[in-house]
Amino acid sequence: MVLLAIGVAGILWIERRRFYRRNPAGLQVYRSFGASLTTGAFEAVALLIFRLVALAGLSGLALGAFKTFG
Repeated sequence: MVLLAIGVAGILWIERRRFYRRNPAGLQVYRSFGASLTTGAFEAVALLIFRLVALAGLSGLALGAFKTFG
């Protein structure tokens, strides 16, 4: 349950960062080219990790339900 909450919170955090980085035209705005590369790489890795954590939490819940009701 905790893993699922951490995963979902992390995904929402990254998506919120992306949302507030957009300008009125819908494009993401960065201070520099290097910042865009660094931020993009960091968010891609972090999003992958948070999705795996959420998947592990969901799998744990499913396994617990299977053991309880199975």
